Amino acid sequence: MKRRLAPSLLLLASLAAGSAGATSYVAMSDRALFEQAPAIAQVSVLSVGPAPAQGAPSVDYIVVVERLLKGTIAGSTVVVRVAGGVGPDGWGLDVVGAPRLGLGDRAILFLVPRQDGTYGILHMMLGAFYELRAGGQHLALRDLQDARELGAGDGSEPAALPRDFDRFAEWLAGGARDPGGDEGSGYLVAVPSRRLERLQEAFALLRHERRRLRWFEDAVEWRLDRRAPDGSRRRLKEALRAWTPVAGLRLAYGGRSDAEAGLATFDGVNVVTFGDAGEVIPGAFSCREGGVVAVGGPWFDPEVTAKSEPGAAGAAAIRILGADIMLNDGADCLLDGFEEVSREALMHELGHTLGLGYACGDSLTGICAGDADESVMRALLPTDGRARRPGELERRRLADPD
Repeated sequence: MKRRLAPSLLLLASLAAGSAGATSYVAMSDRALFEQAPAIAQVSVLSVGPAPAQGAPSVDYIVVVERLLKGTIAGSTVVVRVAGGVGPDGWGLDVVGAPRLGLGDRAILFLVPRQDGTYGILHMMLGAFYELRAGGQHLALRDLQDARELGAGDGSEPAALPRDFDRFAEWLAGGARDPGGDEGSGYLVAVPSRRLERLQEAFALLRHERRRLRWFEDAVEWRLDRRAPDGSRRRLKEALRAWTPVAGLRLAYGGRSDAEAGLATFDGVNVVTFGDAGEVIPGAFSCREGGVVAVGGPWFDPEVTAKSEPGAAGAAAIRILGADIMLNDGADCLLDGFEEVSREALMHELGHTLGLGYACGDSLTGICAGDADESVMRALLPTDGRARRPGELERRRLADPD
């Protein structure tokens, strides 16, 4: 089967900060998020289930609006729809980085109304703050485990830093006004990095029902949207050549494509597309304010396992049938310059499409040191100027992912 490329790679380039396996973003300020959101609500999750609509597989969360913090909402109980999951036709789509809620969860959600009467979460994981009670504190925390920050936008608040849940809600309800202090000074919670890691350890890994997603083909073909900017083909071909001897399968460039389905439907073609068709990413990217740059993930059939995963005691990995990457609306402003960063970002995204998670640099893998620091799969794009390529560490983890 074929699979799609990640447009975020090119963007990453200009930011010096992509993804078939991770969502990429540029940090944005809480005030910018507030100003862009038509509605903000403090909610609790009443039920979780697959969306009945045709098109992109999605999850529907029926939430009770406990407190409306901004705007208007059509009722005290609404449906929040998030891309990813298994659709009515049995096809699955793993939108890596999309926010996921559990039954009974409480959260502060920045909401965007959809044409079908449901709501989306503005800038996906950037617009979802989960309630977490720990050590006597009442916190609001984002899940950024599967997201890669490409660079700092105008955000004065670190994206991963917890907020005091109640103070954050009050700040939003008051119109995001700061009466005499720096933005966020009243609700940001400073915690040591190790404690922050422990707080985030409960968030999910890049798995579907704890089974890994893997390619089983001997060769995977990638295509580029015909609208892709200059230089995209060369970067993609270089990245495919770098991964082929490491991945255990041949990654081939298949030319340009007119396919525009993106993450809306599975079309059997792996292509990087430009522009968010189908409201997968609520909210457009802004080079001034930041936001979600690109999103992507593999398509799969949860019933098709076909092969046992090496090193996993016979546990069956789910077979990847294809993959798609979409560049968000407005992200074209990031496509200039930073040639080496762009090339490495593309290699990183290809690694995710092969089933690899981060080698280091997030709350699950710890600090980057030794072999992991040299890995192209580190969570944060390095700024030391050294060119990283897939190597022995990536080969070992693909051969024995556990």
